[in-house]
Amino acid sequence: MSEPSVEPVAHPDDALARIVESLVISYALDDAGATFLLIADFPERAPGAQRSFVALRFSGVRDFHRTPGTLAELQPFLREYALVNSPRPVMIQDVEHTADRIALFLGPNFGDVTFRYAEVRGWIRHAHAENRAGQWFYRDADTGEPLELARPFAGVLESC
Repeated sequence: MSEPSVEPVAHPDDALARIVESLVISYALDDAGATFLLIADFPERAPGAQRSFVALRFSGVRDFHRTPGTLAELQPFLREYALVNSPRPVMIQDVEHTADRIALFLGPNFGDVTFRYAEVRGWIRHAHAENRAGQWFYRDADTGEPLELARPFAGVLESC
């Protein structure tokens, strides 16, 4: 099979506006590298794809703050979150951003994440989805290569 494919996001700031009501797959703050990586469902799909994912990597991250929500079981997710490790899914309720600051409102149960950043880059990966006996399987829409819902950019983008 050929290499798994991703599309660079030409205008990541525009993608931020389109991820409201998207499922958060994961996020991770790397203090040493001053980066924040957000992976979420993406509402725009390529023709024939059943699901799309977006990876947004913020660099020059500073002033990171996580405001915990009301649900105790979601409060431990401070600097990183992964759907596969969570007792319940988290949706992006709203996004507020300027040229150098972002606030991700992840609902009253989860809380919010805010930080300043220098730059954001993004990538989209489209997938085919198939339900077999109640279990979902995903494949890259271009290559047919299997991919994991928990890590849709694994092997395609470093540290994803």
